Amino acid sequence: MTLHDGKRVIGDYRLQQMRLETPMSLQWEAEQVSVGRRVLVDELKTDAFAQRARFMADVRAKAAIDHPLIASVYEAVDSEEQCYYAYEYLPGASLEVRREAGEPMNPLELTLLMRRVAEIHIMFERNGQSTAPMNLEHLHVDSTGVLRVANLVVDGERGPDESARDMTYLGRALLPLVADGKEGTTRMLTLLAWMRGETDDGSEPLSWQQVIELCARIERQLTGEPTIRMIETPITAPLAKNRPVGLVAVTGLLGLAVLLLLARKLAEDDGPKGRVELPVPVSVPASPADGGRAALPAFLISAHEVTIGEYHEFLLRLDDLKRAGGNPASFDHSEQPAGKPGHEPDDWENLLAAARKGKVWNGYRVSLDTPVVGVDWWDATAYCLWRKGRLPSEDEWLATLGADREQLGKIKPAAWGSINPQTEDRSSNQVLNLAGSVSEWTRLQTADPVNPLGAKKWLVLGGSYKQSDGHALSREWLDDRGLRRDDLGFRVVFDTQ
Repeated sequence: MTLHDGKRVIGDYRLQQMRLETPMSLQWEAEQVSVGRRVLVDELKTDAFAQRARFMADVRAKAAIDHPLIASVYEAVDSEEQCYYAYEYLPGASLEVRREAGEPMNPLELTLLMRRVAEIHIMFERNGQSTAPMNLEHLHVDSTGVLRVANLVVDGERGPDESARDMTYLGRALLPLVADGKEGTTRMLTLLAWMRGETDDGSEPLSWQQVIELCARIERQLTGEPTIRMIETPITAPLAKNRPVGLVAVTGLLGLAVLLLLARKLAEDDGPKGRVELPVPVSVPASPADGGRAALPAFLISAHEVTIGEYHEFLLRLDDLKRAGGNPASFDHSEQPAGKPGHEPDDWENLLAAARKGKVWNGYRVSLDTPVVGVDWWDATAYCLWRKGRLPSEDEWLATLGADREQLGKIKPAAWGSINPQTEDRSSNQVLNLAGSVSEWTRLQTADPVNPLGAKKWLVLGGSYKQSDGHALSREWLDDRGLRRDDLGFRVVFDTQ
């Protein structure tokens, strides 16, 4: 054992005080001596060295996480004498501290927090990562309102009940943190009841995606985005899919879901239109080599172009990353020009404001579900990397068309507007807007077949609302990846392996 100023030192870390003891390990507040940084250190007890393999497997699983809101692992040491790892000390106060201090949060603050927590759980689900049970001590909010989350990942496959476990816990544990008598208090209390599984109609438990959607609805109400004011009433049941819209008596406990349906029916003509449930990515099977084209493995492709609302989330995450001390440029392509200022689309402030209110922008009515435009190749590539995906190649685009290739060269292209799952501009596998709406960036340079020996250029596929003769097989070759247009957007491809 090494001592320094009366404190025990292991490796580069001076242990300050013990915070937690488990049967296997000790958790210490510590200082990383070389850089003067405050950290946490988890040390395996010497009488638990038989569990070293399990301990280090958990550490490796944690170290594989790369998310701006989740605490980072700095270093791990596994030797005959010592077994420990050092990780980030999260700033701010935990929600457990706030609960104990009797410091509630306003409903809007809680909805923003819950959306971040839900996004993190969706990432765990998508990656199949198992986690230790979440509690309020794991959720920290700093002085600027940024949420950071302890790294709860453990070795092993994610269990089928882990999401429900954490959702039920948070639905109960967050109750004391809901401020009384505020606008949105009742809605937030009812959302927490839903998370606990307390519904009146036997609905299935909420998913984390539904939590995000419900939080977004509450946020829109509290920030005044809908044109009609929502009555402050509890939610009584989740919005059932395909439920018919009829006349509803406004008595007793009228649910937020019902109010939302009424809002869709009664909204003013110049107000925002009702949001639709956006379709999920579509699976495209593997295809063999064909006519000089290489064989393609199976992949997933977005059923629609990236929307204004989805792109706004990306920009918000970049802001969160910056405020948390991270590097927003971490999603930039390695060849991106150094002078590019960021990833906001052209006229973004006006476009977003119009989309939030369902107003007209550039002569067209837009919503948060309208495909984003005014983005260049660098913007589209950064968004895709953030989503853990990529832009499609021409071959993947053609594979998506499949047997519909010739038919989609003839159908009426969709106009630019809110995503419409019932549009005629869709393939047999329900991929939307390949022929119209907006043209779309692809990932690779290709040669124009009219001049096969000419220089390869950046390819844009599909027609747009500005092209009278556009269709799903339309192709355009561009010299400049920095080009932005008001009829040019993109969609995302995901690997299945």
